[in-house]
Amino acid sequence: MLPLILIGLTSQTAPPALPPVFTSLGVADAWRVSRGAGVSVGIVDVGFDFEHPALETALEPGFFAPGVYHSSASVIVAHGTAIASVIGARPAPGAEIVGLAPEARMIAAARGMPAHTLAQLQRQLGLAGRPIEEVAAALRPHLDEIKAFQSRWIRHVADSTAAAIEYLVDRQVAVINISENLPLDAFAALPDQAARLQRAFETAAARDVVIVLAAGNAGTRVEHYPGDPRFVAVVGAATAGDTRWRQPSPRPGLPAQGSSVGPRLTVLAPMEHFAVARPHDPALYRLLHSPMGPIDEPFEGAVAAQPLGATSVAAAVVTGLVALVRSADRSLTAGQVISLIGRAAKDLGAPGRDDESGFGRVDFGGTLALVARKDGGR
Repeated sequence: MLPLILIGLTSQTAPPALPPVFTSLGVADAWRVSRGAGVSVGIVDVGFDFEHPALETALEPGFFAPGVYHSSASVIVAHGTAIASVIGARPAPGAEIVGLAPEARMIAAARGMPAHTLAQLQRQLGLAGRPIEEVAAALRPHLDEIKAFQSRWIRHVADSTAAAIEYLVDRQVAVINISENLPLDAFAALPDQAARLQRAFETAAARDVVIVLAAGNAGTRVEHYPGDPRFVAVVGAATAGDTRWRQPSPRPGLPAQGSSVGPRLTVLAPMEHFAVARPHDPALYRLLHSPMGPIDEPFEGAVAAQPLGATSVAAAVVTGLVALVRSADRSLTAGQVISLIGRAAKDLGAPGRDDESGFGRVDFGGTLALVARKDGGR
């Protein structure tokens, strides 16, 4: 594995060696062209650990959705923290990891969450690890509460995501990561929220901002996502063996998972074996109060191997690639960036673009080689 040499960072910590997944993507070759300097990346997620050693000099607080909780509980800030670290972590004492665009500036847009009625009920009723039939029976008397919560949650996702996009566009970001499943069918009962979400995507397109969106983990066919495909990259998850990720049901009664497919799928990206940042303070793992109820989890360090990251990590990988491309050539439009990434991808499945794998698995080295040759399809 090649040593990582960072330019312009003040940390004296010896940088970590490149992990195998970076090598398979050709990251070292890409970094000879760009490491993301001068580019701002917006990240829309639930919460972030802003004091994490690998993120405190890279990730800035920005938007906080109003009217909801912004808790420091580990279970709430873990997802955004992991996603930010894949995109742009900087090596630091106690956090020997590095992101794919380690010189990019990241701006957080925290959606927060309303009180999570379903999680609270599961904790109150002691349902963790119980057979699915017992869980369903225990929750049956609470169906009205759960349905009301689900409606509030979908409304919150649409409104807070739209507001976060608008905030980040105003801060002149080059790319926005949304590691969230946003099929438009989910908002069918809320036409006002669906329309607002579409307007936010249109605002980003009008300002030439690339949005990178996770395809979703249900393994189903999705026909419609928000936004114009010329400006929105929908990213599915690939295994280390360059196949679309599929996972059988872990136990009877639970659904199978996998990377969703469909006509809007742009590319696949790896999602296995990344080292990611986890909430760094043991105090974040044991709280009496949070939107999800009491939290009591083991602390296992500020960095952890992520054996399976699903489409959330895959979207973060492509966001890192977009940051490198836009740093290397500021003249490329959003549409040209997405087209170029597709052209450089390793074709999988049927020749050419297909609904199972898009244009194929992304290739960092190949993409930045096209940029260096000024071969952006202009």
